[in-house]
Amino acid sequence: MKKLFLIIFLILSLSSCKLIKFKRLMKNGDLIASSDKITIPFEKRMGLIVIQVEINGKKYDFIVDTGATNVISPDMAKELQLKKKGKVSVTDSQSNKQTAYFFEIPELFIQNFSFQNTTCIALDIYDEKLNFNCLGVDGIIGANLMKEGIWQIDYQKKEITIYKNNTLVDLNGYDSINFKSNIQFHPTLTIDIHGATSKLKVDTGSNGCLRLSNRYKNIIFEKDSLELVNSQYGSITSGIFGKGKNETKEFYQADSVLLGNYLCQDFIIGFQDEGSHLLGNQFFANFNLIIDWQKSMLYINKVDQIVLHSDKRFPVSIDRKEDLKTYYIRSIYTKHQEQNDMIAVGDTVISINNVLTSDFTQDNYCEFIQALENSEQLNFEFIHNNDTLSHTIFSEEQYQ
Repeated sequence: MKKLFLIIFLILSLSSCKLIKFKRLMKNGDLIASSDKITIPFEKRMGLIVIQVEINGKKYDFIVDTGATNVISPDMAKELQLKKKGKVSVTDSQSNKQTAYFFEIPELFIQNFSFQNTTCIALDIYDEKLNFNCLGVDGIIGANLMKEGIWQIDYQKKEITIYKNNTLVDLNGYDSINFKSNIQFHPTLTIDIHGATSKLKVDTGSNGCLRLSNRYKNIIFEKDSLELVNSQYGSITSGIFGKGKNETKEFYQADSVLLGNYLCQDFIIGFQDEGSHLLGNQFFANFNLIIDWQKSMLYINKVDQIVLHSDKRFPVSIDRKEDLKTYYIRSIYTKHQEQNDMIAVGDTVISINNVLTSDFTQDNYCEFIQALENSEQLNFEFIHNNDTLSHTIFSEEQYQ
């Protein structure tokens, strides 16, 4: 029942002068270090990468997100006495909007690597209405800071090695993929499915695998057919500002998918209406990953056993509404729905594992969300067409 988390990108509506200023703010930053590399541990929280940083002698937990710009909270900006550098309209992956201000962080440490004069955005990420609140993080390390070094992410060891730019990195066994960066330095690859091409963002702020649009699916279908293997209906993804709208996500099998010049065979692909094209952590967990912004190169070295499209999760997802009290069926996989027609998206859930949802606090909610990572079975009662029913679901391999 894990929900797909996607962090942020910026929608810019700027004059040419403001755009020039924005580009300058994104380019700002330096890495000062006496050694060529550091290796740090990371923690996986709800499928996202979390590391420890230090600002003004205080330690914070930040998400590592190649698809975002640096983010802190307004309270942290005030605490650090940072000066405003400008403002911008920010839109998350679900088209939810917020006005935000730019600040400059004079110095941010990752171990003994000093990242200086990097730009960040201050956003309200602690609203209790947001699932993001349950991650227990203080901010986001984005691509505009990451560009100052070469980042190697080892998903199996849960380690990140950061190299100073121009450091010689051992690439033995790695395949290389060219990428392009936008003005926020988000890496973007070319994807080719059965002769139809598009752009695809490398996004470690997504805990999903591969997300593509129905518009792109229609272009593929003009050239070739794909086999439908399953679908999912409901609010499927979450951004930093909230949940996405109800929609249908369809899963198709493709004989081949080209990521740059890297070939994936017998790949399951998810298509949906909302959001941009993303390649997330569930894909990269099958590889050791190196990103070099200076050379515009991404390097991947596959691990022994690769699962490119599925993840163990519940076929039904449960969440709470914005009133923070009412729990409901948020999404259902179609094959489960076909076998259980007495349950539907929007049904009210009144108890989970024999605990009344009316008794859930904010802490209970976050504990419930986090516990789903390792749960094998879930029992719940719900109301469907005025009838109170019970249902049991099991964690199993699902496409995503």
